[in-house]
Amino acid sequence: VERLRVAATVVGLVLYAVVFERLGFLIASAAFMALLLLLYGERRWLVVLAVAVGAAGATYAVFAWWLGVPLPPGLLGR
Repeated sequence: VERLRVAATVVGLVLYAVVFERLGFLIASAAFMALLLLLYGERRWLVVLAVAVGAAGATYAVFAWWLGVPLPPGLLGR
């Protein structure tokens, strides 16, 4: 079971890297975080969505607004 989780995490990370530019930072990061939460045992959808969106939003705020790092807008910027 643990090897499967690790393998799924690696596959998710590769997919994240592939779709990062196209979907944009916020969507790709929230989806990846949701995948990780589900893989590692969280089953409450409200918690998964809140943590995934909150973590992606907080990370975006730090890097894009506070540090001025340009992040790909993807679908949200078009």
